[in-house]
Amino acid sequence: MWPHIDQLYVSGLDVILFLQNVVFRGSGWAQSMLLLSRLGDPKNAFVIYFPVAYSINKSLGRRVIWAAVIAEWLNTILKWLLHGDRPYWWINETSLLPSPPPLKQFSLTCEVGPGSPSGHSMVTAAVWYVLLDHFVRNFGSKSKTGFFLTALLSCNIFVTVLLMVGVSRLYIATHFPHQVLLGSAVGFVLGIFIVRWSGTVSNRLRDHVIAVSGLVVTAMLAYTLVDLWGENPLWSIEKAKRWCVSPDYVHLKTSPFASLVRDCAAILGLGIAVKTRMYANLVCMKNDLLIILYNGVATAAAASLIDKAYIPEEPLYVFYAGTFFKFAVMSYITVALIPFLVAVICFPIKYFDETVNENNIKSRKDL
Repeated sequence: MWPHIDQLYVSGLDVILFLQNVVFRGSGWAQSMLLLSRLGDPKNAFVIYFPVAYSINKSLGRRVIWAAVIAEWLNTILKWLLHGDRPYWWINETSLLPSPPPLKQFSLTCEVGPGSPSGHSMVTAAVWYVLLDHFVRNFGSKSKTGFFLTALLSCNIFVTVLLMVGVSRLYIATHFPHQVLLGSAVGFVLGIFIVRWSGTVSNRLRDHVIAVSGLVVTAMLAYTLVDLWGENPLWSIEKAKRWCVSPDYVHLKTSPFASLVRDCAAILGLGIAVKTRMYANLVCMKNDLLIILYNGVATAAAASLIDKAYIPEEPLYVFYAGTFFKFAVMSYITVALIPFLVAVICFPIKYFDETVNENNIKSRKDL
């Protein structure tokens, strides 16, 4: 689709083979690379980062979920438009190689969406920028030297995380180097945008519904544009099924549509949660270290349990409906249900003192 892109693929393939056969040639490295790739899974932004961040600071949690959603949504659109191949199928179809090289495949290799840009790198860059920006602004020393050292530490952490995720994606042969670099760069820019824009985010359910509608409409416009261009937007699914060494490695949850469903569900669940009385009461309650700890552990544990719920990939409507329900519930319990239960069960005196009394004062003022 893009002229001269094959030469970039050839150079990238050399890097992947070098990582597999020279740098990380021992058998023990494979599990380490798979672990790093799992840690960079965009899904973790919804299952781990969002619950923990929201427990620490509500504004931070909202920035994290919006960073993940916008990054995944834009990644879906770019994947359709850029039409990037993945290494594990490209080596079997290109005429530039005399024969396919011995490229290793793993259980996480055979993602079914197009390859460019890397969604793992893109979402990781956006979310970690938001997290580390909050760390620098709130925990950095007031002195110039202390602030500089905190910012320098955060930069090192940011680059290290991106390198670990990026190298793992190259090692398992699911991306070429330029796809990882592009994803990291776009995610970094998105992180900056989210930090500056998030102060204007509304908590109203109507605005969340409008946002979800916008995500769906723009994604469908991109899908239609690719279709009118004469390309099949679902072309990569057939290639994944054809060239993956094991059908067990091919999962519908790695498709662009599954990502879009997850994003819409998370935002709608957030909008429903902030509309509840439980959330309204919790806004009046001041967080302390124990509450943060209890909420963080409880919400992350509950989200992980929900994520493990099995959803069959056939029929398709069951898969997509189940995915939507699962991630909408995650947002709802993270923002409203579990913080409410933690407050009522573990801190009942504090809850009723700070929420009920505050609401009574507001009611008297309204009179």
